[in-house]
Amino acid sequence: MRIAASEPEFYEQLEQRGPGFSRCLRALVDSVADVGIAPDSPASLVLRWLASPDVEGRAGFVEKTGKAYFQSGAATAKRAGRLEVSERYLHSIADAVGGSIPRCERAVPEVVGPDGRAINLSAILDHAQTLALAVELG
Repeated sequence: MRIAASEPEFYEQLEQRGPGFSRCLRALVDSVADVGIAPDSPASLVLRWLASPDVEGRAGFVEKTGKAYFQSGAATAKRAGRLEVSERYLHSIADAVGGSIPRCERAVPEVVGPDGRAINLSAILDHAQTLALAVELG
């Protein structure tokens, strides 16, 4: 795992938003490493994903506020030529957190929580295995 200069600050700010979030997010990051997802954290923690030998992108990212976004994972899967993985990825996350995927003609689909807003980190932390399984291309 690469450690960016701002990573300690990121985890410190995240911990201030939710006690225990730092430890749990580190565990989530460790659990998805086997499927080629690795953190890269400037102002937010970006989950870098080597989706294929030719396509590197994001599996998603987590802001310091504890909000998590996954639409970039779907876009990465599409760029890798795996539309079915893109759809499965978003639906797996939505199902895991009890959320949905609102459709908009001009926007890339994004998973939202049950309240229609960005997913809180606490909702996804218990579903690290779902995230890992959703991105497997094999």
